[in-house]
Amino acid sequence: MGRDVASYLPMGQLVIDRTRQVDPVGSSAEDADLLYRRGLDLADGLAFVEEKGRKTEYLASFPDQVIAIHEVSRPEDLTFRFASFLQGQGKAWLEEGAAYYLYQGQCPGALPGEKEDEAAEGLGVHFAMIMKVTADGTISACKDGTIRVRGASLVTAALTAVSSFEKEDFLAAARRTLDKAGSWDRIKERHLDDFRPLMKRVELELSGDPAKEMMPTDRRLAAFEEDPSDAGLIELLFQYGRYLLLSSSRGSSQPATLQGIWNDSMTPPWRCDYTTNINTEMNYWPALPTALEETMEPLTAMVRELAVSGQKTAKAFYGAQGWVCHHNTDLWRYTGPVSGKASWAFWPGASGWLCRSLWERYEYTLDKTYLASVRQLIYGAAEFYLQILTEMPDGCLAICPATSPENHFVFENKAVSTAPYTAMVDQIALDTFETTIRITELFDEESGLRERAEKAAARMEPLKIGEDGRLLEWDKEYPETEPHHRHCSHLYGLYPAQLIRDPALLESCRQSLLARGDDGTGWSLAWKICLWASIKDGDHAFSLIRKQLHFVTDPNAAYPSPGGTYASLLCAHPPFQIDGNFGFTAGLAAMLLQSRLLWDRDGNKPAAEIDLLPALPGHPAFRSGHVSGLKARGGITVDMRWEQGDRTTAVLTLQEGLSDETVTVRCGKEEQDITLTRGKAVTLVFR
Repeated sequence: MGRDVASYLPMGQLVIDRTRQVDPVGSSAEDADLLYRRGLDLADGLAFVEEKGRKTEYLASFPDQVIAIHEVSRPEDLTFRFASFLQGQGKAWLEEGAAYYLYQGQCPGALPGEKEDEAAEGLGVHFAMIMKVTADGTISACKDGTIRVRGASLVTAALTAVSSFEKEDFLAAARRTLDKAGSWDRIKERHLDDFRPLMKRVELELSGDPAKEMMPTDRRLAAFEEDPSDAGLIELLFQYGRYLLLSSSRGSSQPATLQGIWNDSMTPPWRCDYTTNINTEMNYWPALPTALEETMEPLTAMVRELAVSGQKTAKAFYGAQGWVCHHNTDLWRYTGPVSGKASWAFWPGASGWLCRSLWERYEYTLDKTYLASVRQLIYGAAEFYLQILTEMPDGCLAICPATSPENHFVFENKAVSTAPYTAMVDQIALDTFETTIRITELFDEESGLRERAEKAAARMEPLKIGEDGRLLEWDKEYPETEPHHRHCSHLYGLYPAQLIRDPALLESCRQSLLARGDDGTGWSLAWKICLWASIKDGDHAFSLIRKQLHFVTDPNAAYPSPGGTYASLLCAHPPFQIDGNFGFTAGLAAMLLQSRLLWDRDGNKPAAEIDLLPALPGHPAFRSGHVSGLKARGGITVDMRWEQGDRTTAVLTLQEGLSDETVTVRCGKEEQDITLTRGKAVTLVFR
């Protein structure tokens, strides 16, 4: 067992105190709504607060790397102050008609109450936050570090932050970034030009009631529990997942953590880390099917770095070549087992699962240049699994011993977690072998690795079905300590992988899901939506949507309370974890569109299979609808309109740069074979 990973901490809080000059308009609930309104425009990435006589807008700009605030109001007095739990110092000053505030600080080497990490010498990264405030009133920079604005009707604040992890000259880099951003109008224009086109790539419209769109979100959530006909709320949560992913993972940023980037605690749940036994991977499930490929860049960069540290872990812990990552990692790309219990720490499956994310990016884009840049990472994961395979008494190969993340079974009257082998770890290894075989064929590489992967894949322990019809999670049908455990690890081969196609195994997955039950934490509910969609049971998937939209009103509710959604629409694990938001978006996309690639053994040209509306619920909320911009494997964009009981119209477009592609398209019991040519849309009608 190893150490705990490092935590992702909040830099601080910007607090704006104001002297309110707003005329009250009444005391009824309707008047209160007119008095104060706040919202978030997902399409534009703009948050706002409106009161009588005041409107404030907020944005976080990717092009300019600043958070900006702009207020138009009656003349008001405001005070800007910054508060941080991190060690540091702040100062304010005036410069060329604007006020500036600088806070320089340093992260601790351990969380409050913990022993300082001697390896880190008790120190964490240094950082600098710098803010600029302009206004049409009087601006003062005070000795206490506050900025005061008097009698202003136009106020703009912009701030940025850089750490020593990113740049050695982090203070100068922060000032350069802020100066380059410019005025509010320029920042907003560049932000909208960047953000709008990405969000507009996918549009979804279900059979909703437009009148409900004006209801406050908390009331919509409460009403949905009684009457789930508000399809607009489902649309909203779908697009919210896309918004959150786009806002938390782009360019050279770090990947989205367990809470995305929105952690306000110095002692965050599960350290706000990267939990790689599902949660980190789930964060990126919606990226490709909902046309946000760009968000995967930080994940790809992290896998490259994990492969470096993971080589050392593979050699030190297993005496093996290749690379491995276990249950958790952090900014420093720790890859060993963490502290605690074997049920979570001893699980070498993260490297293979993360490589599935890389391979799927190729499947959706057929970008061979990208695949060439990551194939050695996948080969390294395969090499590790090949080196630790064990021949079992029945002559098959397995990774022995193994765990199934965070779950236990009963053996000799004790709850234990380690078995001779598990379905999940072996499926991850098999999936990695098959991906490696495919890549070496694509690049016509005659390597010993492919031959070894082919031989190992043919000898892997097969999946087994228990006496009750369920897929076995362990090597034997042991009694379970938690029959309704939140993880569905043994169903990895159903989703996100596409290993399970045999009807008998698909039925065993169904029986496993029924036995697990429909209750769960937020991300667990989202995974079950994806799993039920994968076996094309839309009605059951919709029952999980209803549970996902369960309104959690207690912000202090803690695990293992039932999952659901807070008034902010963030996923209630509880506490908050962002993976449920991302998993929900991916699950709804899978209900509307599924795809796979069929490869010939000669190597280079896949044939795509696409299922339209494979798990459409019978509920009236899904009676008719329209979706545009969803992505299918093979570089195909799909637009659809449907009316249950009438017809479905689909428009398929092959992306530019790809050669002609053969596609089989199914909708219900109908099937059509077509050939797509790049840039030319093909319209199909199913009745």
